[in-house]
Amino acid sequence: MCSPPDYKNRDLEEIIGQRISFDSVGHFYRAVSLLDYFDRTKLLTSLLYSSIEARMGIEHLLFEQLVLSVGLKLSQDDYERCLKNRMEFEKLIQELSPDYEKLQQFTGAVLELMRMENDMLIPELVFWRPRELMKNWGKLSKYLHWFGARNETTDNSDWVDEYQNNIRDILLPIWERMSSGPPGLFHPDNMESHVRDIWTDFRDGKIDISSAKRRLDLIRPILVLSSSFKVEGSMGGY
Repeated sequence: MCSPPDYKNRDLEEIIGQRISFDSVGHFYRAVSLLDYFDRTKLLTSLLYSSIEARMGIEHLLFEQLVLSVGLKLSQDDYERCLKNRMEFEKLIQELSPDYEKLQQFTGAVLELMRMENDMLIPELVFWRPRELMKNWGKLSKYLHWFGARNETTDNSDWVDEYQNNIRDILLPIWERMSSGPPGLFHPDNMESHVRDIWTDFRDGKIDISSAKRRLDLIRPILVLSSSFKVEGSMGGY
């Protein structure tokens, strides 16, 4: 994976003129660039635009997680539900992939074992929590509607400082995680039967993750990473 581009000290022409994909990575790259622009210029409009880009980035990221978790199981009707209501992303992931977070945990356990074999060939996957993303989506939305009289908000330096700090606290951790690697999952449909048996016992609560790791370690030679992992949403959008 290539290193993420530097978002600092860019002028507005660079930020809005560069051809960057309109996906989660592209939106967040513009968002952190605009946040940095505000840090340098104190032009409040750039902070507002940063909030817009960040919220759109979260929406794209949630949709990417939905597609990653259900793949071809996403129907046209479910896709249209997403278009009509951005609040549906988390709900749809829970409906269509109720074991999503457990599958992330299981994927991490498999990766840990595979790195013992060959660390250079194993990608560092990033796992997202839809509920946390939705919380941040709500915090950003606060600033994308009318938020009060000017003397209490945009003309008030304390309010602007609080706004800046809140946006930074949301954007920078997400950007750092996004820059560290692609998302991915070990899909049950791609698992060898022995691995799928372990996954099923873990999913159903018959064993904990420690027991799953011990059983996976016993069959480590049959874990074929190249054909087992479906990695989506890489940083190719730069």
